[in-house]
Formats: sequence, C-alpha cells, structure tokens
Amino acid sequence: MRPTSAAAVLRFALLSFALVLGSAGEPDRAALRAELQTLNADLARLSRAYTLVHELVAPSVVAIYAREREQLINWYTRRIEVREVPAGVGSGFVVASDDKSSWIVTNAHVVFQMDNDGSVVFAANGRPVGYDRLRVVLHDNREFDAEYVGQDVRSDLALIKVPVPRLPVVDWADSDRLHVGDFTVALGYPLGVGYSATFGNVSATDRSTGVYEKIGGDVAGFEAFVQTDAAINPGNSGGPLVDLQGRIIGVNSNILSSTKVNIGLGFAIPANQARRVVEDVLAHGKVIHAMIGITLERLSADAAQRLGLPAAQAVAIGLVYPHGPAAEAKLQKGDVVLAVNRIPVASDQQFRARIAACRPGAPITVRVFRAGKEQEVAVTPISTDEMEKRLNAAARSGDDGNRRQVVLAGFGLSLGEDEQAGLPVVAITPNGAAARNGIEAGDRILAERTAGLLRSAEDVLALAGRREVVVKVIRNGRAFWVQLRR
Repeated sequence: MRPTSAAAVLRFALLSFALVLGSAGEPDRAALRAELQTLNADLARLSRAYTLVHELVAPSVVAIYAREREQLINWYTRRIEVREVPAGVGSGFVVASDDKSSWIVTNAHVVFQMDNDGSVVFAANGRPVGYDRLRVVLHDNREFDAEYVGQDVRSDLALIKVPVPRLPVVDWADSDRLHVGDFTVALGYPLGVGYSATFGNVSATDRSTGVYEKIGGDVAGFEAFVQTDAAINPGNSGGPLVDLQGRIIGVNSNILSSTKVNIGLGFAIPANQARRVVEDVLAHGKVIHAMIGITLERLSADAAQRLGLPAAQAVAIGLVYPHGPAAEAKLQKGDVVLAVNRIPVASDQQFRARIAACRPGAPITVRVFRAGKEQEVAVTPISTDEMEKRLNAAARSGDDGNRRQVVLAGFGLSLGEDEQAGLPVVAITPNGAAARNGIEAGDRILAERTAGLLRSAEDVLALAGRREVVVKVIRNGRAFWVQLRR
C-alpha cells in the first residue's frame, strides 16, 4: 500500500470539514425559515392593521381645489372673457356632519391666499382673502362647491362646509400622549395623483421649525408640530395624520425639503390644537384664544445650566401683566417655565401652542423653577379680549401702579402719559406686532393715520378694537409711520 501524500491528507481534511459544515448548516437554514414564517404571520397582522386604518378613515378624506376667476381679452372677438384657473390643491377631512351639511377641516394656507413671505393675505376689513371658488372632491369622486365657515390663521387651520349630509366623521386622539416611535398613517391627495396613504412613525413631538413665523402677518403662528417620516408631499396639506386605531393625531401641514417634495421631514398640527379650533369655530364662529398674561424670554444654555437645569430648558418669564391670571397665581418674573399641564415646554413657540390648546376658564397647571425648587402653580387662562379689558380698566382707575397707562395687548405694546407731545411706549410684548415692526420701549406714538393726533389714554383706547392701525412713531427726533396688524 502506497504511503498517503501530505496533499492527499489535506484534501481529505478539507472535504470532511465541508461536509460537516453542510450538514450543520442545513438545520440552521430550516430554523431561519421557520422563524421567518412566524414573523411574517405577525407582520401580516400589522399590514392588516394598516389596511383597516385606510378603510376606516379614507371615506372621510377629501381633495380641495381652489380656483380663481381671471379676465382675458379675446383679440379675435375683441371681448373680455372670464375663465376659471386652478389656484391650489390640498386635502381635508370631515369633522362634523348632520342631515344637511358636512364640515371639513383643512389648512388655512390651502383655502386662503398667501403672499411671497408665507403670510396669509388680509383684506381691508381684516379678514383673510379667500378664493373665488372651492371645489371639494369626496372619496367616492362626487364633487361639490364648498363655503367658508371660519378660520384661525395663527394655527393655519380653516373650516369649510359642503351641502352633503351624513358623511363619515373621524375620531380624535389625545396628541399629548404621543411618543416617538408610534406608528402613523398620512392620508390625502398629494401631487395630483389621487388619494394616497403612506406609513411611518412619530419622529418627534413639540417640534418648532419657524415656518409659521409670519403666517399671521405681524403675529407669529403656533408651532408645536408632530414630526413624522410618513411621506407628506404638496397636496397632502390639510389631510389627516392618524394612529393605528384610525384616530386623528394631527393635521398634515408642511414639510422641510430643499426639493419641495418629501425627504422624511413632515410636520402636522397636533390633534388637540386642531380639535380646539374646530370646536370653537362650530360653536362661536371664531376661535377664542386663551392667555395667562405673561411674556417669555429665551434662556441661554449656560444660564440654564447655572441654575442646574438641562441646557435645552430655554424659557423664563420676562413680564407678568398686572391683574392677569399669572399675577393672580403669583407667578413671577424670572420663573423658568418647565411644563404646562405636565407637558414639558422648552421654547416660547411650544408655550404659545400649549396655551392655544387650552380653553379660557379651564384651569391648567404651570410647573416653574424658582429659587432652586420646582413648583406646580394652578392658573386659569382668560380670553385675550378679557385680558385687554382688565388691563385697560386698571389703567383708567389708576390701580396698576402707573400713571395713566393703557395696554393694547392685540398690538403688543403699552403706552403711558406725560407732559410731552404724543404718548410714550413703556413696554413691548416680545414677538408681538409692535416688536415685529421695530417699535421699541422709549419711542413715542404721535398719531394714528385715521384717528389723528393721540393726546391721551382715551384716544388710544378708541383704537383697541381695531384689526389694524397705522401709527406715527418718533425716535431720536426722526418720525416714521408703522403699520400694525393683530
């Protein structure tokens, strides 16, 4: 028998090793297949849940087409012809319905005209400018003209009505209970391709992007968005963002993208804020905004850390209005605001959005950090109109500690009286109309364009109910005119 060569021995060893691996690997592959089958059964349940959400909510989702009439000269007939042209498209969903009509919520920027700065266009009467015609297409492809019902521009929400009875109505979720990672479904009519449903999750809550900085003209909008990676594209605006129970968690409103199409950064107005607007418009024809009578200052990261707070804790009370709910609750200048109704607050935009979702007369809790300790303070918000009445009544009676001071809360400034011409600006509300238009404490208001010279607090009080004023301001001997809009 010939001796076995080293090469033959090596070949035999490698072949044996391969056979061992093959026989050992086959059971592993079988186990993988079995596990995949189990997982696919679970995934099929999730897929079925998405399908059920679509089947439940889709009948409530509509497409909205805005149209404008324009005049053209027909040079052949030498006549002026009027034709209707598309002006925009968006989505909406049914929030109420009875035996005659159905009400649909959508974004204000879908059904009102916008300027190049991202602000809603207002008419001389102070109302937002709509389109000549709104056409609503239901899920079953029936089409109807819609009429305007009401709006809240600062929330970028509007309510319209169609003459269709008993349409299916959506349910609302509590958006304050959302968590990052929760599943989402975005429904609507994007890019003119027809009804679509996309899936994703909650990427962030209470997100502020600055997109509504100018939506109300001189007054910033409310921003505490639900961020999602579910695909939202042009045309989705106003459509619903829902959870896996088919409940509304937000109103799809905008995206961040250099390409103008979805890259995974979509934003929705929280359901609690949207529901508050819808219920107010249905009940009162307008939204009654709440306030507690404070202004906020941004806190730097260094200042927050010196107080022993997280660097992201960024807001403190800058001013407490006398006779307001905050003053009555003993909130103080310098208190760092931590939460509203136990929901964390880390920016002035988040705070404004939290208060906007509250109702006047309904108590809330504000958690603040003061003198090294956290405190829960009960506060009952009041309407902005009531706040202005209180401040002006206090100014007239002289019990506000100042000499004849009048507050125009709607325009974000307080004026005093002295022996000089005009009225001195004694206080400015951060982010208010006056601040946004460059008016500063220490300026003097000499006149209003239609009311004439302003000599006393009574002259100013006559302007309190206006939507817009144009005032003559003097600073360091230089006079200029400033337009202020609520």
